[in-house]
Amino acid sequence: MAKFTSNKDTKAVERAEVATLRLASLCGLDVPDVELFDNPKGYPVAIISRFDRFEKARIPYISAQTMLDRPTADNGTYAEIAEAIRVHGADPKADLLSLFQRILFSILVSNVDDHLKNHAFLYAGRKRWRLSPIFDVNPFPERFKQLKTAIADPSDNAASIEQLLEYAFYFEIDKVEALKIISTMAETVKGAWKGFCLEAGMSRDEITEYTPAFEHQETEFALNLKKTRMFI
Repeated sequence: MAKFTSNKDTKAVERAEVATLRLASLCGLDVPDVELFDNPKGYPVAIISRFDRFEKARIPYISAQTMLDRPTADNGTYAEIAEAIRVHGADPKADLLSLFQRILFSILVSNVDDHLKNHAFLYAGRKRWRLSPIFDVNPFPERFKQLKTAIADPSDNAASIEQLLEYAFYFEIDKVEALKIISTMAETVKGAWKGFCLEAGMSRDEITEYTPAFEHQETEFALNLKKTRMFI
């Protein structure tokens, strides 16, 4: 699947998305293969492997919006997705951990596209489903720190590490493990994001423009958790 830069884009959108997907892979998330090319006019094109295909066969695919039977993509919670995984999942423990990691990653990179259509499930047979690889992760430095899909309370969509830690039990993760996951991923993101942006061809000015998406209050909160152990 090819994703092209729009002539309306004022930022290095496709370069940033590819860099962020590669960063997600380093953080241990399941990510499709992704490549970046420049077209003859110099505009970047992201080539992302489809994960709903196996050889010539198509793997049944549904969005989280379909799984939750919602009329729109903007009125669900991650807690509800977690419950759907418990009910319909082929490997609930693994997918609940993966979902927790995805929420955390979205917060750390200021992802603005985590609505219900951008979470999906692949059919695993015997009426069971697996969480698909992560996709459409778009960091945006100028947005409020909010999630499109709330963590647990549909009226509170704050992109909050503190709230994610508070609700870790929804994902069957105890607070000791959650603290370790959060601290480790925050350190990885802080140490690697600029390198992936450079590798994706972003200029120094573009990296400076994107810095608030990766370095912000929630990042510092996550990095300080290991020092304070305030929730243990």
